[in-house]
Amino acid sequence: MANLYPIFIGFFILVSAWTSGSTADDRLSLAQLQEQLQQLKTNYEILEEKFLRLELTQLATGDRQTNQAQTKNAIFRTCSEAHSVDPSLASGMYWIDPDGEGVGDDPIYVSCDMATGKTSVLHDSESPIDYDCNYAPFETNGVTYSWWDDRNGNPQYFWAGSNSSVHTCQCGIDGNCVDSIVKCNCDATVPLLLSDSGVITEKTLLPITKLNFGRTQLSSSSGAHTLGRFECSGGTTVTGMPTSCQDLWRSGHRLSGLYFVMEGKLVKNVYCDFAKLPSEAGFQSLIGYAEVKPKPTYFGIPTSCANLKGTGHTSSGLYSVMGSTMVETVFCDFTKNTGDPGANTNLTLRMI
Repeated sequence: MANLYPIFIGFFILVSAWTSGSTADDRLSLAQLQEQLQQLKTNYEILEEKFLRLELTQLATGDRQTNQAQTKNAIFRTCSEAHSVDPSLASGMYWIDPDGEGVGDDPIYVSCDMATGKTSVLHDSESPIDYDCNYAPFETNGVTYSWWDDRNGNPQYFWAGSNSSVHTCQCGIDGNCVDSIVKCNCDATVPLLLSDSGVITEKTLLPITKLNFGRTQLSSSSGAHTLGRFECSGGTTVTGMPTSCQDLWRSGHRLSGLYFVMEGKLVKNVYCDFAKLPSEAGFQSLIGYAEVKPKPTYFGIPTSCANLKGTGHTSSGLYSVMGSTMVETVFCDFTKNTGDPGANTNLTLRMI
């Protein structure tokens, strides 16, 4: 804006030089000059206002971009995880990264229901299916006309629940189909407009990759389907002590560090690098371990290195034990067996 001021100064200089060197007939009247000057001032004020608006818009845009970048940096693996960290989050569209931030596949844009913690993957396909039919059965007389393909491309013939070995819809599970001898309303051979619905909950088969419908060759036959969103909720539950970094990763741990895991009869101290995938080298590093087994329990002060070893001590060093009449300091070498020479060395350091 400051650059506009020299324009006015230059304008007055030019006007003065022109009026002094022009004839009276060619000179502009004072009124005309004032009118032009006023127009320049008006144009200047308009430009100034536009500049301020543009500057404010740029500042606001920069703030939004910063907020979006900060939000995207805090990428969670599921909507449930995001809700547990910040219960004030509103339902809507969010970026999540199911295999962990910064590793594996890119983040995906999903719909989060923060009231339930459910994650909905748009246009994919727990997957709800609705089918409106008019004499267009899924199967009849043992012949299958409709099925869906699972994540591996294999055909599946159940339309609700998780039992893949039974051809059924939700009405078959609830026992309220229009014809009691069939498990889906559309399988009833009646000339009526019927409908079936169901939610596929067998997660090892999801998502649904293809729908296949047939037997609508009659002039009165019709069928219309709706495939709902692919929804995920909850998290992996690890019962008992985790056995690996992968168990911790599946149950939602995100902070790399030292953890205790149980492998067989050994409690292992491991370092879990959650910046990597479980399949990558260095995801889990062994730090140390201790054997877990029934051991005698001693009350009071131990009387020997054997007592200490029996209660779980494994680090060689100086220990206080109860001698025959007083507390004595001994060096216990736990790298040796109890009966080996030097396993229990009395340093004759006595404490009264």
